[in-house]
Amino acid sequence: MKRLFGLSKGKMIIVIAITSIVTAFVLSVGLDTKEEGFQKKVVSKKVVSKKVVSKKVVKNVKLVSKKPKKKIAYEGNNIKRIKKEIDSFMKVALTESTSCEKFINDEIQNPDYIDPKSSKFNNANGILQKIDALAHAVVRNNSTQAYHFIEKIIYHKEFYKNKLDVMNIRNYLAKIEVCRDPKLFNFLLSSIEAANDRHWKPAVRSKLHRKISKYFLQDLEKFPSTITLAYSTQYLKGLVLNNFIDESYREEILTLMNEVMDHQMYVINSIAPENNKEDNLMVLQEDFSQRKFFGEKIKSLFLRVDNEMN
Repeated sequence: MKRLFGLSKGKMIIVIAITSIVTAFVLSVGLDTKEEGFQKKVVSKKVVSKKVVSKKVVKNVKLVSKKPKKKIAYEGNNIKRIKKEIDSFMKVALTESTSCEKFINDEIQNPDYIDPKSSKFNNANGILQKIDALAHAVVRNNSTQAYHFIEKIIYHKEFYKNKLDVMNIRNYLAKIEVCRDPKLFNFLLSSIEAANDRHWKPAVRSKLHRKISKYFLQDLEKFPSTITLAYSTQYLKGLVLNNFIDESYREEILTLMNEVMDHQMYVINSIAPENNKEDNLMVLQEDFSQRKFFGEKIKSLFLRVDNEMN
């Protein structure tokens, strides 16, 4: 089969699925793909029913932030102050975007780096070094602090009292999703595919996975966004397809992928500008809680895989 921009058919399916998730998150439109047996399947939006949103307020989630880049000052009762704090965090968070995106583009400017058949992947040590460089460059401390701040303020009493626009908060979440260019993720997938095709030694394959795993574990713990959950489960799927882990993991990974997709479809179908703002807020709170839950489940699976490959 002919390749498009150096992508195999299997890789293109993954790119399409990821792109759908990213687009849906930013634009809040419906998702139309679901993983079943690791194959793409079109899902009718009519089948997706809206769940009943509990009227109970989700309990505040206790968050521990180490050495915050900016002091979180949301305890006051002034809603204008809260909005000002959000805007301030946005400016700080977005400063990370320019530098890391430039680094990604400089490091992966050649399409060969997303083609596992390319000679670029003949040098295993070179690929490991590039992953180290990229992992260091895409750390997003400011964006993570912004994420934690937003998670806290959605439980603030002023949010209820003034009924802050949940749609704006969703837009903020999309804006701080920086340094996660799909090109970077495709490079990571190509690396494990190349390692399998070239029969890299077990010790080298294990080292490759540990480096990539560290990259995902950090986000799963501190920034379990929709994109983080999608990328991490797709990577786990890649481990099965490229013989890094046993086939017995397939069903568990598949279940997680479908649960994450179902949840995101539910959120997209339940939050809308025309809805009651209080209902939108409750769905947003549920979204944060559920993504944290998924993050822990996926993190646990990564740790099991890490332990098995040591």
